[in-house]
Parts: sequence; structure tokens; C-alpha cells
Amino acid sequence: MTTKISKACEPCRLRKKRCNGSNPCSHPDCQDSPTTCVYRNKTRNRRSKRNTSNPASQLPFLGSGHSVDGSSPVSWHSRQSTEAVPDPGVQHEVYHSVTETHLSPTSTDSSQLFYGPSSYFAFLQQIHRGVLPVINHGQSEGSEARSGLDTFMQRSIFFGTPSRISPEALRSESVQLAPVSSEMAREFLGLFKTTSHHRLPFYTFSELDSLLESLYNSQHVRNIPPQTKASFLAMLAIGALATPQTDLAETLFTEARREAVILDDAVTLKTLQLSLLFADYQINMGRPNSTYLHLGVACRKAFALGLHLGALSTRLDTATLQKHQTTIWSLYFFETYQALSLGRRSGLKLKDISCPFPTEPLPTVRLCRLATIMEDAAEGVYGRKATSIRQLCAVAEELRGRLHQFAQDWGIGSAQLGTTQDPLDIHESMTLHNLYYHAIILIFRPFLVANQAMRVTGGAGEIKEMWMRQACRYAIDAAQDSIEFFWNIDRVCGASRYQAFFIECSCSVLLYDILCQPSKYSYNMEYIQKAIQALSSMTADEPIILSLNSIRRVLETIEKSISGHIGGRQTMAMDSVTTSPHHYPRVQFPSLDQLGPNESGRMILLTDDVGTEENRSHQLMPGLPNTMVDQDWTSSAHFNLNVMTTDLFNFFPLDMTTPMNHAVGDSVQMS
Repeated sequence: MTTKISKACEPCRLRKKRCNGSNPCSHPDCQDSPTTCVYRNKTRNRRSKRNTSNPASQLPFLGSGHSVDGSSPVSWHSRQSTEAVPDPGVQHEVYHSVTETHLSPTSTDSSQLFYGPSSYFAFLQQIHRGVLPVINHGQSEGSEARSGLDTFMQRSIFFGTPSRISPEALRSESVQLAPVSSEMAREFLGLFKTTSHHRLPFYTFSELDSLLESLYNSQHVRNIPPQTKASFLAMLAIGALATPQTDLAETLFTEARREAVILDDAVTLKTLQLSLLFADYQINMGRPNSTYLHLGVACRKAFALGLHLGALSTRLDTATLQKHQTTIWSLYFFETYQALSLGRRSGLKLKDISCPFPTEPLPTVRLCRLATIMEDAAEGVYGRKATSIRQLCAVAEELRGRLHQFAQDWGIGSAQLGTTQDPLDIHESMTLHNLYYHAIILIFRPFLVANQAMRVTGGAGEIKEMWMRQACRYAIDAAQDSIEFFWNIDRVCGASRYQAFFIECSCSVLLYDILCQPSKYSYNMEYIQKAIQALSSMTADEPIILSLNSIRRVLETIEKSISGHIGGRQTMAMDSVTTSPHHYPRVQFPSLDQLGPNESGRMILLTDDVGTEENRSHQLMPGLPNTMVDQDWTSSAHFNLNVMTTDLFNFFPLDMTTPMNHAVGDSVQMS
């Protein structure tokens, strides 16, 4: 008979392992490292049985690893009116955060990290918990013992991909780094200008060209100030990440950090900009926590410098004032977005900045407009107490309206067809589309979780409400549109490595939708396959490979868990990835020759030829002629299928009924 103990040590509790209560306990890891075997100071108070009679309070705890309630006490409601007491069970499901302890940290690793409910890692735990009972044929203890980070291969990004350069290189100049030729540096600088300068506009193109010449001139290199040299090396490193030369990028980044060692306590505009450059590099290398820390340093330096104060503008000349304002507003965007994306507190709010909202450069203006909506989303959706899920939906709808207006103003999504603005640079367009769709996902993703939680607990009332269904559709549509946009635009230009994060987040929403409603498997798989193919065409290095492997692992796990609902179709998911994306062989149509003379009136004509990607891509390319509208579709010579059944879903497992002028940004999914 097993003896129960009052509490388990932290390592055993995190791994869901049985603990004997000793110090150290019998777990091998605790035996090897007794200092890690620590216990809570106070035993957790569990609810009594009489408090668990409500089905909503019996919801499974969605967080492998150490999942904790989010700091924001947003109240949810499942079956009552909007004035009724909110349902704590649904709230408990939606607002999970995740804290994970490093299994074997080195002296330079983080020992434990926290990510809030709006983070990708927290949402991934929802998927992990959803498939947990099925993974090992009901052996819950064995499956729970493995963290969702490990199951879905996310631990390296959670704690940050390891550096390829020894940390000793920062402390000792004797550690030799691989040299970077001037020709290679010139290529990296060109890529930085093309792909990243719009979000990091701290130097003009002419200033960057001059710095490149000085860097490789033995007489002039000594005259470059350390903070300027460090910033320039960081920009070269960012440009290098647009190539497969990851080792050289790491070398340049280490060189930049070497130059910055003596600048830790320096409060200047250039050191603040340097922190932003470091943050941008680290997020592209799959190190989100490092990015958050660099941005925190930048916020402190901004306050110390007084950059947020508008009163100081009277003392500065026009050029210096422009640099100050560009820097503080760039910091505002980066800090606001990353705080929302990681589920952590922001160190710089809009109310903290008293200088006027920027009017130039325009890329910074657009990013900051998005950031203001994101800040309100972090507060309104994840940080403010709501009396019901219906009230929260009203907040989300208001935010969506502002995002829609932003899209109309700058030609984002479907609005690009009717905007009067000049076309955006293709890389800036990619950045804005990623942020736009991701913001919609973060705003409406909680409704997917709440919808499933109420379905599990029998709260069918609000599930059937159209506002709830529409809120869920917004998240699904944004995920599909994000993948579709990148699928088309990637044919024209390359993408930053951080693009993998947006694709991964979009896939997770579609995969969660499949897990909750297996009947949507075929419909969502069209987009997931495109995402996998798009990532496979990018640089085969970190963090893209990590994201690609994680998506495949999540897909494989979910297919196993719903195999009884989709029959033998689950093998199609991976096998078809290697086939041509332009055809869907699983859709079978009768021959037109079999159509009788009296049956031609029943022929269904599809006005959106989604069977070929070449035709669909025209929707995303303004100015290209649309040859489809000029065709005589009454002639059978132009049409090679007919449908002789009213069960359209059997013939069209994909959404093939979208009107031709319905652009990708506004697609409506049937659920």
C-alpha cells in the first residue's frame, strides 16, 4: 500500500512523478543534485469535494510542467446571463500560464522561466493536456511525467537556443573568432537594409555605408566609438541571419557583445539602440527570453535618459530630436509586442511617453499604431476583470474593429485591393501582416479554449450563440489567412527567421481546432500542409528547423489522438507534404461526359478555382490581370467537373465555395 505524503518536492511535482517526501527524495535527479530537491513552504489547499460538485470546476488542469493561474483575474461565464457570477472553471482553463524549470542548466543558463497566458507556450499546454489521456493508452502518470515542452520539442526555444560561440569569447580576447571578409560583410549589410532597416531605422543608408568602409580600413577602424561599432556589428549579424551563414552571424553578434562589455552602465542613445538591435537578433535566433531582457534594459535606459519626456524637445536640434523620438517609439513597439507575445508585463506604456506620437518615418508610425492596439489587448483581454465571457467578447470586437480600420488605412489583408496608399515595401508588408494576423489570434484565441471548456462541462448554451461561434471563427480565419499570405508572398521574397514563429502560432490554432472538432481535419490540413512546405523552403537552420519539427510532432500526436474520428486519413498529413501543393488528389469528381442533356442545369460552377495555387495567388497581387473573369463559364470546355449529389461536404472537404472577389483576409469558415 502506498503511503500518501502532504506534499512533493518541486522537481517531482513539475514532472508529475511520485515523491517519497525525503530530503533529498528518491528521484534520481534529486539524488544527483540534492540542492534542487526543495519543497513548498506551505501545503497547497485543495478544494473540498462539496466544492467540486459543479461540473465546471472539474475541468482538467491544462498545464504540464508547472502551470499557474495567470496574474490577471479575468472572470469568465459559461451558462448564465452576463450579470451572473462568472464560471471559475472556464476562467481556470483559459488563463493558464506556464513555468518550467531547466532540467540540466549550465552556469550560463536560466534555471526557471515564466510565460503568461497569451504566450505560445501556454497555449501549447492546452494542446498537450487535450491529447494527454490518449498518448500512452490511458497511462496518465507516464504521459504526464513528460512536459509538453518535451513532447512537442519546444524546450530549446523556451529557454533559448544555445549559442554557437563559447561564452569564454566574451571574457577573453584570446579566444579567436572566425574572420568575416569585407565582401561578406557588404552582403550582410545589404540584406539588413532590405529586410530589417524599416523596423530598426537608427542609421541612414549613407551612414551605414560609411561605417562599412571604416570597419575594414585599418586607419579608420580605431576611430569608431565602441557603441557605434557594436551597433554596426549587430546590424551585420541581423543581416547574416537572412542567409544560411548562421555561424558567421553568431560570430558577428559575439563581436558586438565584446564591444558592448564596457557599455553596460552607459546611458546614451546609442547604447539604448544597441539593446534594441540585440533584442531583434535574439528573437530571430529563437531566444525570446533574452529578447525580453534586452528590451527591459532598453526601457530602463530610456527612463534614465529622459527619452520619454516631451519637455526635453526644446533643447534639441531637429535632427537629434527626430532620432530621439524614433528610438523611443521603436522601443515602445518592441516592448509592447514582445510583452503581449510572451505573456509578461510591459516596462513601457503609452501613458509613460509624453512626447508626441510619431509622424515619421512611416514604418515606425505603422508599427506604433499596431502597438497601441496590442497594449489595449493585453489589458482588455488578458489583464482586466470581465464579468462574463460575453462582456469579454464585446472588448475583443472593439479591438478587432480598430485592427480592421488599421488594415483599411494601410492596405493590410483584403484591404490592399482598395487602398489609396502607395504599395508597402514587400518586407514591411510581411511584417505588418504577421503582426496584424497575430494580434487577431491573440485577441480571439481565448474563445477557442473557453468554447472547448464549456463543451466539456456541458455548457452548451453559449456554445450555440452566434457571437461565440463568430469569435472562434475570427481566430481560425486569422490563422488560415496568415499562412495563406506567407504562402503566396514567399514566392516573391525571402523571410526573416522569426517568420517561423508566426507560422507555428497559426498552425497551433488550426491543430487545436482539429483536436476539438476532428471533422475539420481535412479543411485545416490544407493550410497546415502549406505551412510545413513554406517552412521547409526557408533556411534549414535554427529556429526554423525547431519550429518545423515541433509542428510535425504536434500534428502527429493529434492525429493519433483523433484517429478514431478520421479513420485512415491521418497518414495523408505527412505523406502529402512531399507532393505537389497545387493539386488535391483526394477530391474525386465524376466525368463531365457522364452528364445527361437534362442534367446540365444542375451543374455547380465554382467561381474560385482554389484547386490551383497559380490562380489563387492572383488575389494577393494587385495589378495582375484576372483572366478568370473574362472566361465564358457557360461553356463546358472550360469546366471539367460536375457534382451529382447534395452532400457537398463529401465532394469538397476543403473550402471551395468562397466567392471570387472574397479576398484572403476576410474568409469565413463554416463550423
